[in-house]
Amino acid sequence: MRQLMIALIVGLFGLGALLSGCNGVVDGTSGDTTPTPTPVNTGRALPAAANNVATVVVDAGPSAVQAVTRTINVPYVTVTVCLPSSTTCATIDHVLVDTASTGLRLVASALGTLNGNLPVQRVTTSQGSGVLAACLNFADGDIWGPVKRVDLTISGETASNLPIQVIGDASYPDSTVPSTCSGVGVNENTVAELGANGVLGIAPQVQDCGSSCANTASGSLYYVCPSASSCTATTLATGSQIANPVSYFTTDNNGTALAFPTIADSGASSVTGALIFGIGTQTNNTIGTEKALDATGSYTPIAYNGTTYPNSFVDSGSNLYFLPSAISINQCSSSSLSGYYCPSAQTTLGLTIYSATQATSTTASINIGNTQTLTSDSSLHAFNNLGVVNSAIPNSIDLGMPFFYGRWVFNALEGASTSAGTGPYVAF
Repeated sequence: MRQLMIALIVGLFGLGALLSGCNGVVDGTSGDTTPTPTPVNTGRALPAAANNVATVVVDAGPSAVQAVTRTINVPYVTVTVCLPSSTTCATIDHVLVDTASTGLRLVASALGTLNGNLPVQRVTTSQGSGVLAACLNFADGDIWGPVKRVDLTISGETASNLPIQVIGDASYPDSTVPSTCSGVGVNENTVAELGANGVLGIAPQVQDCGSSCANTASGSLYYVCPSASSCTATTLATGSQIANPVSYFTTDNNGTALAFPTIADSGASSVTGALIFGIGTQTNNTIGTEKALDATGSYTPIAYNGTTYPNSFVDSGSNLYFLPSAISINQCSSSSLSGYYCPSAQTTLGLTIYSATQATSTTASINIGNTQTLTSDSSLHAFNNLGVVNSAIPNSIDLGMPFFYGRWVFNALEGASTSAGTGPYVAF
């Protein structure tokens, strides 16, 4: 499982204290030696409404988030979850679409009264018997809560008896978070802390932990809880793990595409895109000029200026470009924007993006603009050119949400047959 969601919201920007001035090394240049990049695919329109198409919006976020901070580049979808085999349901908007995690995770408060009626998942493992709980670490914090079962509907697709994580469940408050779960950043167990009403993880992995958690309890994402205050890390069979909801669909279940229109370099107040289910299963989800890159091992190595960064990836759940410190671009001088880029002119980087085995590759260009200037208009929530130094993951280029504007980005599930080959792969 990749633990990659970084800086979902921009409270760390200190938006009330944006100051002028930048410093750094390279300023407003393109100075790379990589091949001429493939341009953004601006000619492919978003699909029309269909049973396998869900609307995705980048906007100001749920009201609980707007009250405390400003969101930037967070793609949201609406889901409906029901008590299994019933019509008792809740429709939840502003659920983050994350291409680098697996599974549906919803904040308890967003579920409302439905949460108390959902069946919890109980397990008996070598480590004990009790309620199953899950911990997921991100680069900026963690989420914690029990595993429950729901029937899920997104657009016209359904997943029955799907295991999900309920974040911030009242029976499992922050005080019950095991020490082996907590410790990286803060507990993100409320809507305001998470920046969303939940997370829809659609990475190529079918389960969120797979054989790693099935074979060893050390470092597991799962805990068996005889009581809420007594939880022990546990092994868990793959069939009982939180799963990519797409794998539970009866059709259009081999992968997804996340598609957005291009936006101006100056930013946008909101953007509407689409989450399309299936790859080559209908006329609206075929791969066109996009290049499929094998994602075995979860990473897609990316090279810039002669250096390859092996721990790289494409992630809609990262709201910026996160670049290694070796790529020198002028940084902002304001302490509130430490690490963020502020070149005096927009900087273009030409990248070579490889398959996991580096047997195939494609090229792409990204732009880095001036964070202070771009974010000075508080009505804007979508940017295609914001970046920051990646201090969390070494040897990594994280192509976050800015990369998705003007592209269709496909993620094929591991082991799934598609028109472009067998997954896992990412294609754009």
